[in-house]
Formats: sequence, C-alpha cells, structure tokens
Amino acid sequence: MSAISAARVRLLLLPGLDNSGPAHWQTLWEVKQPFLPVASIDRIVRQSWSEPVYEVWQEELQQTLQNDLRPTIIIAHSLGCLSAAGVDALANPHLKAALLVAPPNANRPDFPTRIKNFRVPARTLSFPSIFVASENDPYASFDSSQQLAKVLGSKFISVGPAGHVNGDSGLGDWMFGQERVHDLIKDVLHKSGA
Repeated sequence: MSAISAARVRLLLLPGLDNSGPAHWQTLWEVKQPFLPVASIDRIVRQSWSEPVYEVWQEELQQTLQNDLRPTIIIAHSLGCLSAAGVDALANPHLKAALLVAPPNANRPDFPTRIKNFRVPARTLSFPSIFVASENDPYASFDSSQQLAKVLGSKFISVGPAGHVNGDSGLGDWMFGQERVHDLIKDVLHKSGA
C-alpha cells in the first residue's frame, strides 16, 4: 500500500477557471505531497476547465466526494471556491472542512460571461472553513471578500497584498497556506478521535 493511499485524510484540490498551472501552489503541493503520511492530495477531474458549467462542476464534485471514504478537506482556489460553497456536508458526510483561497466576487459587473452561472449561496456553509483573501486581488475587493466570508461563516484571514494568490503571485510552496491546512487537518483528526 502506498503512503498516498494509506493517508488518513484526503485533501481535494479544486482549482479555478483554466486549472492551476505549474507555478501555482496547488500544483506544487500536489507534486510534492507535503502533508504525507497523514494526508494526501488529489485534484478533481473536470470535463472542462475553460468552459465551466456550474451544474456539471457540482455533479463532478459530488461524485468525487463520494468516491473516497476518508475524511476530506477541500482546498479551493478562485472559481473552485464558488463550487465548494455549493456543497452540502449533510449529503457528503466525509466532507469535513475547506480552505477557500481568493474567491472571486461573482456580483461584479465585469464578472466574465462564461462563468456568470457561478454564484455563492447566501447561507452559512455546513462545514468549517477558512477564507483567505488578498488586499489587492483583481477579482474581488477586500471589503467584498470580508462580506462573503461573513455570509459563509468562514474564519477570515488576510494575506496582505498578494494579488490573486496564484502562480503569478510568486508564492512558491506557500508555507502560510500549508500551515492553515495543517490546522484544518489537526481539527479534523481531533474531532474524529484519531
């Protein structure tokens, strides 16, 4: 049995529009697997990264959540956060928490037409979450990020001026994000008595 399949927790990457490229912290984490042996990282498989349909993304996420019995923590970036926010933990008992990094403001007038059907439900998430925002994200103002975190019931954390917190932000392995994931893993294992 490999260390990945033996890990007690699954970390599920939900990249945003057009997927996460080679310099993105999500990709670096997936390649390096820094949370082994406790947690392993998988990336969701999408039919289309560039022409997303909300209902299709939700169905893919639902199926992915149901195909593994380990406790799951979603690690979402950008548009992936809007997909994560549409999940109900009651229907997905293995979903235990989420790290939501740089969700875009779907209410902006210049929100791209090809993703207009992505909206955040105006309700508290049914699982614990950490919401990470940048002070100069081009896709969401800092104020709108704070408001969305409040609506979702997420713990809000600022990373200062870090752009869209993506590959272009020059974060590399993004140790700050890894520390937040370690916090979530610890909480999940504590609550499960492991």
